[in-house]
Amino acid sequence: QLLVKGEYHIEKWRLQGEIPLIIWSKNNLKKKPAVILHHGYTGSKEQLIGWALPFAEAGFLIALPDAYHHGECRDPNFEANNQENFPKELLINVTTTAEKDKLVIDFLKKREDVQKENIGIAGGSMGGLISLAAIVLHEEIRAAVIIAGAAEWETLIEETYLFDLFGWKKDLKNQIGERERELLKKYEPIRYLDEYPPTPILFFNGAEDKIVPVNCIEKFYEKIKPFYPSEKIKFKKLSGLNHFTLNSYEYLIPETVDWFKKFCSY
Repeated sequence: QLLVKGEYHIEKWRLQGEIPLIIWSKNNLKKKPAVILHHGYTGSKEQLIGWALPFAEAGFLIALPDAYHHGECRDPNFEANNQENFPKELLINVTTTAEKDKLVIDFLKKREDVQKENIGIAGGSMGGLISLAAIVLHEEIRAAVIIAGAAEWETLIEETYLFDLFGWKKDLKNQIGERERELLKKYEPIRYLDEYPPTPILFFNGAEDKIVPVNCIEKFYEKIKPFYPSEKIKFKKLSGLNHFTLNSYEYLIPETVDWFKKFCSY
């Protein structure tokens, strides 16, 4: 479904009636590498439109989906559900979205304007969790950039400041039940260390982040680093930055674009 067409080609889709998606690219006939970009918790795809223009200028097609129960598909009980059981809501949103990335990938592979061998993924905050899970689930992913993400989800749930920030109920003994344990067992990235190499990954994390503490990803990086050539894995712990200063992360676009130009492009 065409939304706008000019110097840039912009489309709005709803894949299989359930995944709202914006596509943005340069308006030419060249086949382009594609990058799926995931927003954070409580956010929407529209918040990331600031990424679309520089990616398009660099020759990429960018795909912006709404996460499960977010954006156009926001659950009317979202706030109440988070108040009662944030761990459950987070895990369901992350894992469902990561699984449904298959629909986005298949959609991109069928397009005439996409280099099917060059599909990357990136995300910030919850989008980083989704992207890490998706790498294991979908072998088509060629490279990734993870911003303020976490690989140890149980540690994240235990240590995040979100409970205090929003006044959410914190009763982990009862909130992390059998279903949540199954989701952790099936999807938590720290349990799948051997599934990540050789996918090139660039990590950005704020040293002062209390929402997604850096220790939720740093151990993961140290464990997978020996299995990578040094140029294919980078970890940048940004001093003085918390979650909110890091997550105005449009200033990270140049390095992110360069990473995909190096590892996800002809």
